[in-house]
Amino acid sequence: MPDTAELTEEFGQISCRSEQNDVKGSHNYALASVMYDVLNRVLVTSVLSKARAYEVDLAIGHFSPRSENDLLLYDRNYPSYFHLANRSKVNKKFVMRCSAASFNQARDMLQGKGLDSQIVTLKPHHSKLSEVKANDLPEQITVRFVRVQLETGEYEVLVTSLLDEIQFPTEDFLDIYHMRWGIEGFYAIYYRSQVLLGNALPRSFASRKTKKIAQSQKTSMKQPCRSKASGQCVPK
Repeated sequence: MPDTAELTEEFGQISCRSEQNDVKGSHNYALASVMYDVLNRVLVTSVLSKARAYEVDLAIGHFSPRSENDLLLYDRNYPSYFHLANRSKVNKKFVMRCSAASFNQARDMLQGKGLDSQIVTLKPHHSKLSEVKANDLPEQITVRFVRVQLETGEYEVLVTSLLDEIQFPTEDFLDIYHMRWGIEGFYAIYYRSQVLLGNALPRSFASRKTKKIAQSQKTSMKQPCRSKASGQCVPK
């Protein structure tokens, strides 16, 4: 982000340091969040927010899927009781990749303990109970933890609202897990294609004004793409 007082006030800054840790400083920074259709390779919505924004809050704020059959996929920065309870309250189907620090069940399953599919009832930590009540969220939810094994032999654990083990067998979740790479590909292709076409972000952010920067970000991300056999895409 350009170094201006207006952008500092609007988005905030993050600290930075050199690899040798001998030079420290800070710079203007904004956090971008997108909802992306991994099957049709289409951007649904995007937002540019403050440097210290919470990713879960941005995810909750995205445009809600129109179809009751839509499935929301999240990477491992997103699982928390608050987020799961919010998605459950509004009856949204979800699958989230878990880290070992997310839930005790996920930690144990990542270590190879227990069954590959476990349906459990979760309750918020007592320190988070007031926040849950303030947002009128359920004080307990039932979810399913699913463990899949990658080709490397490593385990990944997913938490999901898809409780029916017959309709949604454990082995199907490996394909769902791999689908999340669609958003990573979108980010890589988006920035690469913008640079190749002369639409690099430094030019988009040349205006140094908050409103114009937000408009540039939304406009450039909405440029239509077509896929190639290589898996890359270029604007139409």
